[in-house]
Amino acid sequence: MNKTININLGGFPFTIDDTAFELLERYMTSIKNHFAQSDSYQEIISDIEIRLGELLHEKTTSKAIVSTADIESVIKIMGRPEEFGAESIDLPGEDFSNSDEGNNKDQKTRKLFRDRSNKYVGGVCSGLAAYLGIKNANWVRLAFIIFTTSGGFGIPLYIIMWIFVPEAKTSSDFLAMKGKRVTVSNIAAYMEKEINNFSSQVSELSDDISKRFSAKGNKSFRAESTLADMESAFKSGTSHLGRILKPFGLILGGFLLLTFAFVWITSFVGYILAFPLFGFINSSSSIINFLLTINSFVIMIVPLVFIIFWALRLIFRTNVMRSIRQSLVVFWISNLICFIILSASTFREFKNYGVYESKQNLENLTSEIISIEAINNDHSQGNIELGDLRLGKNDQLEVENDIDINIIPTTSPYWHYTKKVKSRGKDGKNAKDNADCIQYALLTPDDHTLQFPTYLTIDKDCKYRFQQVEIDLYIPIGKSVTISEDLKWNLTNVTYDQNQMKDGWKMISGKSYKMTEKGLYCTDCTPEELAVNMEPNYYQYVSTDEIPNNAILQSNESAQTFDVTQGSIWNLSFDKIMVVQNNTWKFNDIKLNVDLSPDDKVHIIRKLKFYGTNPVNQNELDHIYNFRVSGQDITMSNYGYIQNGKQIINPKLEISLLLPRGLKIHIDDTMNDYKGQVNYDKSIEGGWNFVRSELLQMDTDGLKCLNCE
Repeated sequence: MNKTININLGGFPFTIDDTAFELLERYMTSIKNHFAQSDSYQEIISDIEIRLGELLHEKTTSKAIVSTADIESVIKIMGRPEEFGAESIDLPGEDFSNSDEGNNKDQKTRKLFRDRSNKYVGGVCSGLAAYLGIKNANWVRLAFIIFTTSGGFGIPLYIIMWIFVPEAKTSSDFLAMKGKRVTVSNIAAYMEKEINNFSSQVSELSDDISKRFSAKGNKSFRAESTLADMESAFKSGTSHLGRILKPFGLILGGFLLLTFAFVWITSFVGYILAFPLFGFINSSSSIINFLLTINSFVIMIVPLVFIIFWALRLIFRTNVMRSIRQSLVVFWISNLICFIILSASTFREFKNYGVYESKQNLENLTSEIISIEAINNDHSQGNIELGDLRLGKNDQLEVENDIDINIIPTTSPYWHYTKKVKSRGKDGKNAKDNADCIQYALLTPDDHTLQFPTYLTIDKDCKYRFQQVEIDLYIPIGKSVTISEDLKWNLTNVTYDQNQMKDGWKMISGKSYKMTEKGLYCTDCTPEELAVNMEPNYYQYVSTDEIPNNAILQSNESAQTFDVTQGSIWNLSFDKIMVVQNNTWKFNDIKLNVDLSPDDKVHIIRKLKFYGTNPVNQNELDHIYNFRVSGQDITMSNYGYIQNGKQIINPKLEISLLLPRGLKIHIDDTMNDYKGQVNYDKSIEGGWNFVRSELLQMDTDGLKCLNCE
């Protein structure tokens, strides 16, 4: 039976058995003897004890007593005494000859702290520079300035990091911040360096003060003069460089501040002008909207007030009371926090997904040839616009670029269409109500014209919740159409005669298309015209030796999430769903992985890898590869497309489909050509191939077939 002892190590209380205590005491005695003659003895020992306490605290969270094995493990991490030149001690238990290996295994990643030893304001930029391994913190400061002048985001980010990122106080913090192992030798080296730096600064200061005092003779040496001289002495090492750079710094600082003021004022004016549009985007709660409006104005106005303070100080040498400035900062931060919390409650109104569906006959269309035209929005009236949102007539909201058109043959003698309106909401019912709020209908001004508005309208009493319209247009077999060029990018899924258009749908403006049982057939297209509009050739992959030296491996990832209705059955297939531009190459190095979702939602993650000199943004990735989700139907594109002029070399696309536990799904046979890593029940012999008729269900062990024999 071992005795136990209560100790306090580095501010942490521990209960330790007597054998472990003796080992710890011998270890600390060896360290103290080694550093006894050091000028930074107290600081080194204090920081070592704090680090030892932290390590032991991590190891004893699940038990009550510190054992000898715990002390041995900590010594492995901190280093044996002989490793940093101290007198060796006998260590019981396992062989410590591989302690270096243990140290290497314990090497940790960098930790983020605020570095106030190299600060200008709060030490955020210098700490972030150390965390990222950037030697010159001015580059990070420049990045914050750019963020600030490009929209004001830098200031809120800096303040948030100032509040939540801890300050580096001990040598352990500084070492962890720079990615160095926190060992006895590293702590000692750091403290010795800091003491030497401080000593040299004090020595320089003392010499400078002595010279100035001698020059003054019998004149009084007042305290305020001494303080000024001390400040000058600390800056003596960089005075020459400072004098050279100061004019440029003032000019650059003034320019950046004026740019920031201009951008912020412009944003504020834009916010005021676009305020009517925010009524469609904000919360359905009037109280939350009122508070958000107040928060928004405060967030925008307070920085302008500080710019005015700065101008008063610069022009009239007038300083505003510090208490007023501090109160404004606290007031601004509290409004920013309130704005973030209330915005999160508004985002919950976009949580769920709903669809409203209706059918409509087009009995007025009796002509043999129908002209399908577009009704475009009139942008000449100067109404308020924000992206694809526009304030229209009667204070209604007009949304552009959210209209998808599918063309399908029908044996019925009458034209008709199905309108599906998809929307988001705080729950399924609310999402369907939001979908029902939109106004969108096809127009037939005469018997030979069908008009598609390219925008949808939302009533002024409704909210914008990502409403989208999908039209399934059913054309009677035997009827002919001409399609406006303005609708080219709205055509999402067109049934066409694949015998004529073997490489995909060809949209040629002004040409007549006749609906057959196989789909649309171009009746007046010449072979030359079809050849001009042919699908692109396959991309030719090159060997590693042929890749240019300046091309590096790039990786771009995009993730989308979809809600699941309980009891629903999903469908997955590959098909041609993308409208192809000219001068493009197509590739099919595409792999689809299927795995278990971490939550109750469906996740689709696209990851594009290629060699190139420039990265690909989100919009470009959508043009390279896309997919369509309509209700519970997922259709993946069977090809990716890259433009000839885009420096994308050897593209490879990996798609991860994450399904929640219990979700049922049909996966088409076309999936077998793109199958990557599929998480399936390993009890199934002979691997896995997909069959359309099989009903699959995702479980913790992977996909299982529910209707297989």
